[in-house]
Amino acid sequence: MGAKGSPPITVIDRLRSTLTHKGISITQLSDYLGVSRQAIYNWMKNGIISQRYVEPLCIYLDIKAEWLLFGAYPEHSVINNCYLTCELKNTLIELLLENYELVAEHNILTQAIQWHGAFISGTQQNTLPKDTDSMREWIDPDYYHMFHHALLRYHLYQDKQKVIFPLHQDIEKTNRWLELEFKSQCNNQIMIYTLQPFKP
Repeated sequence: MGAKGSPPITVIDRLRSTLTHKGISITQLSDYLGVSRQAIYNWMKNGIISQRYVEPLCIYLDIKAEWLLFGAYPEHSVINNCYLTCELKNTLIELLLENYELVAEHNILTQAIQWHGAFISGTQQNTLPKDTDSMREWIDPDYYHMFHHALLRYHLYQDKQKVIFPLHQDIEKTNRWLELEFKSQCNNQIMIYTLQPFKP
């Protein structure tokens, strides 16, 4: 733990702090997640929360995964001027746009999403999600967990997997199914991924 009055400094510190603050016991948590109490004690001992339980854990505790994992609230302003003016990043995005309709810069700490490219699947750029919360409304709710888990896996393990998901049924588009592919990241903070219509 950090000094008295300072923010918790590890994922387990933040988990312990939240459980204490909300008055939730290990037994209550294990019952909700459907895991043994020993499994949770092992997380605390090893300093790692099993990835598959991050989202349900955060839902139960009513906290953001970004805060639990990385210690930053969505409102936390994180500005990396080097990254914003990085010629290498700009060159990468230009190259990606030669082969993909849309490229996203997703800031895992602030949750902001910046898009590059004109449109995708008949959806105008001004209707694209601006942050993680609006992305949740953009993607079909039955498939959002696939995007969220893939984002966390890439952030934590650099797992460059492709994710295929449909947009929400209320969104006008010519092709509902999209393919997302992770391409790069900077400072373990900003994820760069591409989106294009999925072609079976």
